[in-house]
Amino acid sequence: MVRVAVRRPNWHFLFIGYIGVDPGLLPRLSNITFIGDRDHLSLPFFARWFDAAIIPFEVREVTRKACPVKAYEYLAAGLPVVATELPEIEGLADIKIVSQGKNLVADFIGALEWAVGEGKKPEAVRARLDAVRGETWEKRARMVADLVRETIRA
Repeated sequence: MVRVAVRRPNWHFLFIGYIGVDPGLLPRLSNITFIGDRDHLSLPFFARWFDAAIIPFEVREVTRKACPVKAYEYLAAGLPVVATELPEIEGLADIKIVSQGKNLVADFIGALEWAVGEGKKPEAVRARLDAVRGETWEKRARMVADLVRETIRA
């Protein structure tokens, strides 16, 4: 993300919550802000100012099994999302998945350019809202309960 920010000094990147590296070890760039953990209820306040949301997980075995709930929250806020390859979110509508290949920085920049251009059109926002309308905690709880019942039966 630092390399992306260096190449796009006119973009501002705001990082909220846990960061997998000590921010003090990163170069100090005027277009990157780390604000640390915030109360979950305050996140919509921040999201309303975003042009796009990012989920820049380093792709590792543990993250391949992760379910970044933030993706659903961002989509429910109507935001375009750019993320690294995470199987759990690859099928979600209007998320640009960026491969962790050799063109990662250029691909991430391209996906963000799409997000702040095409991704902000009203019809794209509506499509995202429609895509996650049925995604609720109750639905997830039912899915887990069904899996537990199937496992017990097996």
